[in-house]
Amino acid sequence: MNNEKDNLINDAEEIGLGIPEDDGVLVLEGEYSEELPADEGETPRTTYMPRFTEASEQYRRKGDAKIRERLGIKYVPEKETVENPDEIKLDPTAEFDADFAGTVDAKEPENVAVDESDESISVFKFSSPEDELEAEAAKEREEIKKLLATQPKPEVKPEPIVEDPVQEELVEEPAPEEKEYTIPDPDKDDFEVYDFGDKTVGQQSVKKSVEAPADTKRKNTIKDREFNTMTQRDSIKDRFLDSLISIKIRSASAIVFTLAMLVVELLSATKVISFDLFGGGNHYTVGLVDFLLATCVFIMTLPEIVRAMKHLFGKKVLPDLLPLPAFLLLGIYTLTVCLSYEKSYPLLGLLFALLAIPTLSGALYRTKGDFVAFKKISQLDEKQVIDIQNTRELPAENKALDGAVDEYRSKLSRTFNAGFISDFFKNSSVESSSPKHIATIYGVPFAIGFVSGVIAFFLSWSFVTAMSVFAFVVMIGCPAFAILAGKSAYFYSQRAALLSDSTAIGEDAYKKFSAVDVFAFDDTDIFGQDDVNLKRFMLYGDRGNMDKVMRQMCALFAAVGGPLDGMFSEIIDNRVRHKTATKVIIEDDGICGDVAGHKICVGSEDYMHRNGIAIPSAAVTRDTGMSFDTIKVMYAAEDGEVNAKFYIRYSFSEEFTMMIPALRDAGIIPLIYTRDPNISSELLATLTAGNDNMRVMKIYKTLEDAETVGRADARMITYGDKLDAAGMIVLAKKNNRFSLHVKFAEIVAMGFGVAIAILLSIIGLGRYTLLIAALWQLISCFAINLITKSNFLNEGKKKDEE
Repeated sequence: MNNEKDNLINDAEEIGLGIPEDDGVLVLEGEYSEELPADEGETPRTTYMPRFTEASEQYRRKGDAKIRERLGIKYVPEKETVENPDEIKLDPTAEFDADFAGTVDAKEPENVAVDESDESISVFKFSSPEDELEAEAAKEREEIKKLLATQPKPEVKPEPIVEDPVQEELVEEPAPEEKEYTIPDPDKDDFEVYDFGDKTVGQQSVKKSVEAPADTKRKNTIKDREFNTMTQRDSIKDRFLDSLISIKIRSASAIVFTLAMLVVELLSATKVISFDLFGGGNHYTVGLVDFLLATCVFIMTLPEIVRAMKHLFGKKVLPDLLPLPAFLLLGIYTLTVCLSYEKSYPLLGLLFALLAIPTLSGALYRTKGDFVAFKKISQLDEKQVIDIQNTRELPAENKALDGAVDEYRSKLSRTFNAGFISDFFKNSSVESSSPKHIATIYGVPFAIGFVSGVIAFFLSWSFVTAMSVFAFVVMIGCPAFAILAGKSAYFYSQRAALLSDSTAIGEDAYKKFSAVDVFAFDDTDIFGQDDVNLKRFMLYGDRGNMDKVMRQMCALFAAVGGPLDGMFSEIIDNRVRHKTATKVIIEDDGICGDVAGHKICVGSEDYMHRNGIAIPSAAVTRDTGMSFDTIKVMYAAEDGEVNAKFYIRYSFSEEFTMMIPALRDAGIIPLIYTRDPNISSELLATLTAGNDNMRVMKIYKTLEDAETVGRADARMITYGDKLDAAGMIVLAKKNNRFSLHVKFAEIVAMGFGVAIAILLSIIGLGRYTLLIAALWQLISCFAINLITKSNFLNEGKKKDEE
């Protein structure tokens, strides 16, 4: 015994553990070292935690030639026959007891059959990862065979017996038609979100739907342009590339026509050419040339105009529609010039072009953003779909939040696994629109322009002057960058989302998820494997050695998961196989379950008292030198008797610690789902220095495998973890705040443009006045694009560098 104790102390000193010796009490410590007073009651004892390397070393040495020679064992190859029955064949896959540490002079133990199906017996095996994979594969094959065996066999009807067979002519039957089988899109009624109180955290499922008849199935044909199967991925990518090329060609053509208009108007302003361009006294020829060039620019924007008209029929007004009324106004103005005898008039084609080109640029940004989303969702890896739901529809979560949010307005986001994202084009076609805002920034200039035109007519009695003032106020008062701002923000948000390995589907997705104010995390998302540590533990009574206690903890927490599951598995180096605990009951501050025929309970002191488990007097001694704000004490009992006491320190993961300020600034409350008896709102408040902006929700169901949805209608996805998903919600909040700032800037620009247009109209529309006004629209578009890019990408680069 003394030798064993000396060896223990020597081994502990080698790894840097302070183990004071006092009246036969040994305490295993991590960071803290202190003497615990001896108690007259039951004396605790601890054992140094082995890493199970000795048994594996003996197993390795068992195949050594020298050891086999001393044992008298002759090695027989796998395929050779044993001529001498006394020779023992060495099986390299044979199991060895974890306590095997005999000398080389020991005799070969007899092989005794063990019934592994007996739940009262725990078999601990040392095996390589290859053995584990082979065992899992064999288990899956057995399950498949059982499933096949349970399938009903088709009934074979006996052939009818014909008493007087008559020879009939052989009729060649037509070949059966080949049917094309596709995966139908899930209906909205077939898609449901499971309550986390009844289902594993972060899961969502699809109800089984009845298969539609073959004649009503949706076929994957050329006419079907929705993304239905992964086989369409390359063809859809080609469609995106064709669209991008088309927009770039049309944009380049529009720029060429605009430059031609700029040259015409500059030459006209400098009097290099006269309004009678071709002679003959027709002073409207320059105006016609300017209008024809503007018409060419308008033609380049026709696809976007048609798209905006379709949305208008759906009662949604898009800023892309602005070039249409502006072009009609320009046409009326040109017709007025042609019917008049004015020898000098302003040219407004360049102003119109600077309203049309942002429409093409916005279409380019939108298509690029959708292409980024499609390339992400069409990857074959499993995805995490970010879901959004009203908090009031989740009673358990609403109760855990305890009034922290308005349940009638609050929205909660959580994630679930999915294999395929459906309805991509339906969702990407939804655009963010504010009809009242658009009516303000575009309707007000038209109204003021009309009033200004009427006033100018009565002052000058010139219809050309009235129309020029009307058109000038409209084309300067309507901010051109309003067409571009939303699309560029969407594109740069998509690029910022790529840093988190995530994406959003459709411009409206960011606006939709900006309403989220609660995000659900798992406890493993905020407490990493290296952030929960066992600082000290004690053993009491004769309830077995430390190895047995640790295996019991692994078996129990394997059924509930969480950070303690990883911590105890790491303690035994993940080398020992154990059966998961059964009949597990989870409470707020404790867990109990059956492990190898014994009832194991783990929890707080109150939990033990509540379940009638007495705590030894040696276990209730006052602990000093530890900060029990972040260190939690947990007791373990076997069959109603306490056998261990654990001191566990908790700290947030580095990634979550860095995200806490961003969540706080965005007004997002983290809701933590956990089964860990030590994690509470008080612990989270301590770890955040008194910030009570977090809530804990206990899950009373055992851990189940995450269910994967085959097809999901989603607006936001991530290939990362919950922190990346939360980062997408923060990005949506940021996108929404930026949109509000842009809307305010648009109103200011609208008011400034209308005021300048009226002032210049009163002074007189000179030859260079319109060029200066066009320059204002051009500069504002470049400025908003630069501000948008720096707002979303600069911080993303900083995050990537960190």
